[in-house]
Amino acid sequence: MAEDSNILINIRIPSMSGKRGKGMTSLTFVLGMVFFFFTFFDVNCNNQKLMSVSGIDLVVGMEKPTILGQTPTDDENDLKPNIFAVLALLSAAGAAIGIQASKRKARTWGVTFGTLSFLGMLGLYWNINAGVQEANGLMSADFKFPFYVSTIAFLAGTVISTRLKRRQEPISHPLSEDSIDSGQKEV
Repeated sequence: MAEDSNILINIRIPSMSGKRGKGMTSLTFVLGMVFFFFTFFDVNCNNQKLMSVSGIDLVVGMEKPTILGQTPTDDENDLKPNIFAVLALLSAAGAAIGIQASKRKARTWGVTFGTLSFLGMLGLYWNINAGVQEANGLMSADFKFPFYVSTIAFLAGTVISTRLKRRQEPISHPLSEDSIDSGQKEV
């Protein structure tokens, strides 16, 4: 045997591919979407609760509630759909569906749309806080548990998708023939 010969060995690390990996990743996005039906935040004025807003209210828009017996009469007072909430919900749906539907690019769907859904939630948080600060400090937004669960679920789905994508690539490590045979020489 030649002493300078090297052998290239490819080691494939098992991943959570197949139904188990896809299911766990999709489940995190579905969990985040389910929490859109719960209250995301309360709007308070001088420590008095004015209204509660769910994620779905932010996606489809809503009428302003009756405050102090005065009902808004025109459509200009309605709350329009928030672009960040729409982005987050649609991206999460795209991630969950894309992961299950695609065989070769499932993780790419998860990473791409998961990142968009997480960024949508961050944009929503900053957008709501900026809108509340325009009220000269009289109003405040009290974000609730479902908002944070949705945000963390979208981040978790993205991280899982990213990690699973990396694990599918083979790791190459060149070994010399001597290091393979050491300790296993026949007598």
